[in-house]
Amino acid sequence: GLGDEYVLEPGRRSRHMRQTAFLLAVVAMLSWGLWVVFARVAGETLTGEVIVVITYLVGGAVGVAYLLLRGTTPTFSSTAVTYAVASGLFFGIGGLACYAALRRGTTAAATTVAAMYFVVASLLAFVFLGEPPRVRDGIGLGVGAVLLLAT
Repeated sequence: GLGDEYVLEPGRRSRHMRQTAFLLAVVAMLSWGLWVVFARVAGETLTGEVIVVITYLVGGAVGVAYLLLRGTTPTFSSTAVTYAVASGLFFGIGGLACYAALRRGTTAAATTVAAMYFVVASLLAFVFLGEPPRVRDGIGLGVGAVLLLAT
């Protein structure tokens, strides 16, 4: 995937890989910001369910196009596919809930609360994946909590 060529060994990442990860995270942030705005406008005439189907089909097509452009053959394991299916399940549930929230509330309120998913992900990664928390992560959680309370 993007940035995979910089993987050293499990748990260790080069400085260049961390910089690449940060830049990719910024692209994700900007893309998801645009996604929500377009979804909000689409929600004025389409139901959340229809928007979910359309956006996921387009997103899936983007993923397939990326795989084809890379020219590599993906490998699959039953365990990894099971986790990917679970990921898709929760992604779909979250998408439906987010679109419903956008339709019923303000964009700022809906996205601020929904975007707090990183708190859940950080805590689960710490508890179940053994990822150690860092000071920077704690600061991010604190800033996120303040933003949540301010809305």
